[in-house]
Amino acid sequence: MENNLNASFVILGLVASVAELNESIWLGFTNATLFLHPNVKRLVYMERVLANQRAAFEQKWNATIITINAAGVLSRRPDAAEYAPILFETDDGYYFLLDPTSYPLLQSAIFAARDTGLFTLSPASWISNSWQMGAYLGYYGPSRDAMSFVSDEDRRQACQGYVGIVLNVMEVFNIVLSR
Repeated sequence: MENNLNASFVILGLVASVAELNESIWLGFTNATLFLHPNVKRLVYMERVLANQRAAFEQKWNATIITINAAGVLSRRPDAAEYAPILFETDDGYYFLLDPTSYPLLQSAIFAARDTGLFTLSPASWISNSWQMGAYLGYYGPSRDAMSFVSDEDRRQACQGYVGIVLNVMEVFNIVLSR
């Protein structure tokens, strides 16, 4: 897990240091560094969007925040108090503006990262013929340490987004058990 936590901190460094992060910069950075984290299957950056910011956010990106149902059909994410749509992902992804918080298991882990400032894990789920889980770390802005807030509410209000990692649980456990 230390390897995956380190991957999250490396990506937070990118997000904090590049004012106008775009897909080209993101892909260049993740392609150049992902080999350092062989158990990480996908890296994503999700921006925190409050309900009253949704229309402006969707207009800025010229797209709609989406969800995917059990049949694999894309649709507009129903209204919620807040969202965490994927803005950037490794080049094997195709989930632009998918909101992982539309799924209760992922929402719990993502909001726990926001509220605690800690690295959180979602329960494992059977996806694409493998057991996968998400690992999340909140982003609070440049030079903002998650533990520097006076209250959980202050931390929650300061959260700007999240770094997410997708792990193949079977691969991680095989590596751990083989040592």
